[in-house]
Amino acid sequence: MSIKENIRKIEYEADFLVTVEGDVYIIDFKGVETTDFKLKRKIFEKRYPDEILVVAKNMKELRLAIF
Repeated sequence: MSIKENIRKIEYEADFLVTVEGDVYIIDFKGVETTDFKLKRKIFEKRYPDEILVVAKNMKELRLAIF
């Protein structure tokens, strides 16, 4: 018996890519982290362990995270 499953492709597109003093940051602004985003974040972090993903609610949070 064969079971055929359609699995939907997961896509993630960050808001910005920023370089600060040689470090590359992938920036995503989120008011609320949805269930979908949490899953995409886990997949991203597993697939790209050396990349720096910064999730911020606003510019103030972003500045605190990067500087």
